[in-house]
Amino acid sequence: MQKILKFFGILATSGFLFAQGGTTLEFPTIRFGEIKTGGFELTSPGEIHIESVGMGYEADEIRFRNRLDDPEGMFVYAWILNAESRECVWRMTSENTERYHRDDFLRQYSGEIELPAGIYEVYFSARKPHRRNYGLDNIPSLGRWLQRLLRGDEWDGDAEEECKLIVQGGDRVFTSAEIRRLRTELQNKAVVSIVGVGDSEYKRQRFTLAEAGEFLIYGVGESLGDAVYDYGWIVWEDRNQKIWEMGDDESEYGGGAAKNRVWRTTLTLRPGTYSVYFVTDDTHSREGWNANPPYDPEFWGITVWGVPERYNPASIQEPPQQKETAVISLTEIRSDQFVQQGFQVTEPVKLRIFALGEGYDGEMFDYGWIVNVSTGETVWKMRYDITHHAGGADKNRLAEETLYLPEGLYRVYYKTDDSHAFRDWNRKPPLQKKRWGITLSVINPSDSKKVVTLDDRDFKPVIKLTGVGDDAHVQKSFRIDKEMLIRIGAIGEGRNGKMFDYGWITDQKTSTVVWRMDYDRTYHAGGAWKNRR
Repeated sequence: MQKILKFFGILATSGFLFAQGGTTLEFPTIRFGEIKTGGFELTSPGEIHIESVGMGYEADEIRFRNRLDDPEGMFVYAWILNAESRECVWRMTSENTERYHRDDFLRQYSGEIELPAGIYEVYFSARKPHRRNYGLDNIPSLGRWLQRLLRGDEWDGDAEEECKLIVQGGDRVFTSAEIRRLRTELQNKAVVSIVGVGDSEYKRQRFTLAEAGEFLIYGVGESLGDAVYDYGWIVWEDRNQKIWEMGDDESEYGGGAAKNRVWRTTLTLRPGTYSVYFVTDDTHSREGWNANPPYDPEFWGITVWGVPERYNPASIQEPPQQKETAVISLTEIRSDQFVQQGFQVTEPVKLRIFALGEGYDGEMFDYGWIVNVSTGETVWKMRYDITHHAGGADKNRLAEETLYLPEGLYRVYYKTDDSHAFRDWNRKPPLQKKRWGITLSVINPSDSKKVVTLDDRDFKPVIKLTGVGDDAHVQKSFRIDKEMLIRIGAIGEGRNGKMFDYGWITDQKTSTVVWRMDYDRTYHAGGAWKNRR
């Protein structure tokens, strides 16, 4: 999707007063940890001249190991963005630079580039690399090995002071403040703008669309290939349907470290209410980069623009307010716990599920589920594939869904394993740590009367065989005169698909086993994994 922002005409109509006193943009110095910005305008196609000194490696030394690395081999370098398309039009690389003053790390660029008319943003970034890239054969020369041995994988302290950037040839030069104001105006033109997001954040914006239209989606986030860590998605609330997500397969290289990814797409949206989300983990964001930053660091997040003449601006409306009322809350769940709550739905009801738990590699370890007591059917379960990152450590997972339940008896469960739960975090906790567990809410407060909670006293005991010791075999008979629904709760020992302490029910007249505590019908009961419920 080329020239994204040309649709808006914003650069010509923003009304900003730009600096016009000179045509040279200069950054004479830079320090590690800094990102300097500025800009320039070409009123007609033209040529600009760039003189820059940065730091990086020789092209034949670069070994791209993973997405933490910058494939271009630089760690102090400059680049230029087209302010309309948000695309990089030039950057310093190990290929287009040469060694400066015979220093092992200083690299120089000197040359001209042709650019079309437009406004451009200039960036100059410096950060210490997290590792040294070796040669393609991974065997450095003896001389370089001795250099690393004597001075480590570092550089001379005064080399940093020689880094600089000069851009000449623009018709007007913009200060960092002016570029920032231009970006702010651009964000204000958006239907949704969740940008400049920091570490461990969970953002959500909603809007209602009165008529169908076409929209541009632009996202900048983080992905290491095996999973996305800073990313967004869009949910059509009317159908509780996720219609788009920033997945790794649809991403492009976003500049700097290879884990910086960019998403660009166009969506046609039907009338309805939409939620736009963006979530980050606990490292690498605008708050603080742990590797080379992306080309568009200020747009770290997700932005949605309407395409002019393909949507009606007047169709964007304020969404209806959501005043959720919790009817069941099993939260602040600690390690090695198994909790449950019975409830009755007296009339069909729409419930919002908010569940926080632990999961990674496609599997959940702290999670909840809901069972229809009458049928034994699991009507909802917190599977890994329906969760999103909940902030903090990447294993903090969040499920938010809407569930329609007919009249009937239900039971909601939540279990945790032996680590990483409320007040027992072994990595950074989620943003809403007190909600670790599962919460069921109604959106319309008047619907709360349709859900009646039940405790175990509401289920009259028929048989109770508990406190059973080792090597025991206990039994008790009971008689029923008509068909009825009974609830069974059993805890015993089992592992590897087999039960060792378990119960069963037999019809004495036919000697038929009508129920048995089979392993595949049990869940972890807390404590040792062999404790089954």
